[in-house]
Amino acid sequence: MINDNAFGVLFVDDEEKALKYFERAFKSEFPIFKAASAAEGREILDQKADRIGVLITDQRMPEEKGVELLKYARKQHPQITRMLTTAYSDLEDAIEAVNSGEILRYVTKPWDIQILTTELRQAMQFFKLRRERDQLMGEKLNTWQRMDGVNRIRDILVMASGFTLTNNASHAAKSFIEQVPFKATKAKGANHWQELKLAIQAMQVTAAELAEQYKGKANNDFEPVDIKEIILSVAGNLGLQDKHKLTDPSPAKALNANSDLIQCLFESIFNYASSGSEEMISSVSQDEESVKIKVVTKGKVWEETSLTNAPTSLLSAFLASYHHAGELHVDGISDDEFSMTVSLPLDPSSIHLPTLDLAWLDEILVRFENW
Repeated sequence: MINDNAFGVLFVDDEEKALKYFERAFKSEFPIFKAASAAEGREILDQKADRIGVLITDQRMPEEKGVELLKYARKQHPQITRMLTTAYSDLEDAIEAVNSGEILRYVTKPWDIQILTTELRQAMQFFKLRRERDQLMGEKLNTWQRMDGVNRIRDILVMASGFTLTNNASHAAKSFIEQVPFKATKAKGANHWQELKLAIQAMQVTAAELAEQYKGKANNDFEPVDIKEIILSVAGNLGLQDKHKLTDPSPAKALNANSDLIQCLFESIFNYASSGSEEMISSVSQDEESVKIKVVTKGKVWEETSLTNAPTSLLSAFLASYHHAGELHVDGISDDEFSMTVSLPLDPSSIHLPTLDLAWLDEILVRFENW
């Protein structure tokens, strides 16, 4: 009796009698899928690959040889075990298919049912063993990638705690970690030690770039600045006049800020947002206590960013925002559009952010446990 969850065998042959004979011989042992041509076989593979463990095809068919179907299966559905059945006159094709890795076995016609039964059972067992191996490797890879994400969080927090050039660096790191997604990016068989080495080097480069960017600029010498004037100046300096638009360029209420760092803030946002984008639109709103700057980016996808590939400019934008006791939020708007909103108090010196409660890390780490 066949298990409801059993994987089936796809048999491809242009002879109707062979298809009926094969099904009658093996239907009690495996779920059987049949195809009368290589084209039909490809269609069944693409539709039902998750239910097929073994593909066995005749070699000599009128429109397309079986080995061509096997090549397709190897490329598109490599998890399926492949077999070729052929007459003695086609043995050279069968041997070539074995040598090139297209198939696990070949079976000559006319069949010896006992031998074919043994071969099919071994092929199915091979498929299941390889599937179990891939599942174990996937679990190992998931564990490694979760640890990679946790290590990246640790590195950012350690760097922030020692980054004394700006105010509220730990708050900036917290916000950055909470908003930037972590995604699996490594391929199976990756050299994990090499990945770890590259991650450490990337964090060293990030720390050095940030230190250089803020050198001589990060201080609390705040003075009134026109935020809209700085936005237009930065866009012009970066050559973004054709891509960037400020909806209302009239002067804004004066913001008490470090003008060098505010310029760094928008240089960082624009450098990040303009890469791969088609258009950027900035708008400024304000009340008696704060000013909000929203930059909408079209054509660039936020979800492409990850903790493993986020550029220095993005982390820099968070640091500059929180230096002024402000905030930075990223919002997905559509599949090809997102916005970055910076909220800054008009008088940062009057704002004192509370000491961070490290319990926020619990929620972040749960993301990696459930990933």
